[in-house]
Amino acid sequence: MPESALRPCTGDPKCPELTKGGPCEKHRKARQKVQDVNRGTAQQRGYTYRWSQTSKRFLARFPICGMRSDGARYREHSICTQEGRLVAAKCTDHIIAKQHGGTDHEDNLQALCFRCNTVKAIRYEGGFGHPVKAQEGDNV
Repeated sequence: MPESALRPCTGDPKCPELTKGGPCEKHRKARQKVQDVNRGTAQQRGYTYRWSQTSKRFLARFPICGMRSDGARYREHSICTQEGRLVAAKCTDHIIAKQHGGTDHEDNLQALCFRCNTVKAIRYEGGFGHPVKAQEGDNV
């Protein structure tokens, strides 16, 4: 299959680089650096030793993607559950993000695999620079 034509870098109109789409490597790295600085460290975002222990305990009790504190699997943020697949959870996720008023209380936590956690971050929390999509019940 033939490759698509190269396009100008979107990082700067004066950049002479051609790419398969989007910014060139130099501008992509510069954009990522700005996002990393604005994001803060894991510690600054609340991922402390205490959170690490809470997360490990939660995943030990609820090891399947989509599980919440009542032991049921929910489809809302789990693509695995929507597709009827049993996948090991690797992340303890805040159902309502802390930046939107959520807490570390067990009722606000769910177990997700990496894929589902990433998709949720992109869709509902503005992860990776994407626009935030309001969830049901949000005041966003």
